[in-house]
Amino acid sequence: MPPKSYYYKAVSAGGEITTGSLTARDEKEVVFTLQKQQLVPLQISFQESAAAGAKPAGTGRGEEASAGTLPGRFGPGSFGLPRQKSEKKGLFSGLNKELTFWKRTNRKDLIHFAENLAVILSAGIALNRGLTIVSQLTEKKHFQGIILEVQQHLKEGSTFWEALQTRQSVFPPIFINMVRAGESSGVLDSILNKLADYLKSVDELREFFVAALIYPVILTLTSALSIAVLLLFVLPKFNTIFIDMGIPLPLSTKILLSLGDFLQSYYWALIGSVLALVFAFRYYLKTAAGRKQWDRFKLRIPLLGSIIKKIEIARFSRTLGTLLASGVSILASVSIVQGVILNRVLTGSLSQVYEDLKQGKTLSRALEDRQVFSGLAVQMVGVGEETGHMDTMLEKVAEIYETETKGSIKKLTSLFEPVIILVMGCVIGLMVISIFMAIFSVNTLAV
Repeated sequence: MPPKSYYYKAVSAGGEITTGSLTARDEKEVVFTLQKQQLVPLQISFQESAAAGAKPAGTGRGEEASAGTLPGRFGPGSFGLPRQKSEKKGLFSGLNKELTFWKRTNRKDLIHFAENLAVILSAGIALNRGLTIVSQLTEKKHFQGIILEVQQHLKEGSTFWEALQTRQSVFPPIFINMVRAGESSGVLDSILNKLADYLKSVDELREFFVAALIYPVILTLTSALSIAVLLLFVLPKFNTIFIDMGIPLPLSTKILLSLGDFLQSYYWALIGSVLALVFAFRYYLKTAAGRKQWDRFKLRIPLLGSIIKKIEIARFSRTLGTLLASGVSILASVSIVQGVILNRVLTGSLSQVYEDLKQGKTLSRALEDRQVFSGLAVQMVGVGEETGHMDTMLEKVAEIYETETKGSIKKLTSLFEPVIILVMGCVIGLMVISIFMAIFSVNTLAV
């Protein structure tokens, strides 16, 4: 294999990012050469020999090649590091930077943060310097500022988890408490990897749920728009014709035309009423009693209620299993998990489970008494308690419920789609039939 020119980005033991180029036969040789120089490869890519205008090693930030990438462990994006994008030039580059600043921090940002920091810490780089490197690898200016703010708290003497706790709107309780467990046990890098895996699994389930709802929502909106067009634009033209002819109309046509007239005349009142109901409902949900009643109602909805409960139990199991695997005590873990569950009815049940644990009950017994889990899940938790591998069993419980959730969502959407088509088809069909009945009555009168 002829030698090729490879560009690389690596980090030294002192935390400095180095970029440059090397000539080697393959990517493995580049990795070996960098490791001999006490460098940890973050990204490696190659260019064809015709494009090899490479800078010598360590001369600065080289341009990245796009002809090929290193597969496997040391490729672009390996260790969870994002692929570095060349800076866009032109009219919109400044606008893009301004828009990026206002983007909110999401779960993917936390995943990249945890993965990148885990890699850097595992390379033996100090936490303070590692945060500087991670901030440089972060594309969002807003999140970059948050990382530097956390770093400043470290410089002032705070522990890492205490620094994260100052931005609880960004870092959720599970993130902070797992970091706390990792710091106290001296395995922060492995804890961050576990945390990234947990966030990925939660994000995957959420994306599946959203993707499953896209088609039914689009179908509903399209059908509603079609009905609105018929009532507001098509029917008024027929109404004018029928009034000019002065013929008696069928009852169904009269009702339909009256509905169209009402919408045209009082659409503003209808929109105002809907908005008022929405705001009133949102205000009601902000009250503790209102939120709990609504959550109880959601659990009683056929099909949808069981899906909501499965999602919450899967989230509970995975979060609790991850915390226990990270060395957090059972009482502290259950207390943290209460903040992860969104349904207030289930949160209340978990509060009772927490009190039972304080009284000396086992988790499986407490879950069985409060009827939070199904029989199978309770038995699996019990087996985990007996074998001392409760974190592993909770992960399996989470996998079971996530699989059941995906199957239930598929069944619900497969049932929901034909129901929407049937209902909307019947409504539009009745409207068309009413119009044709009026037209037929005109023909009868003419005869």
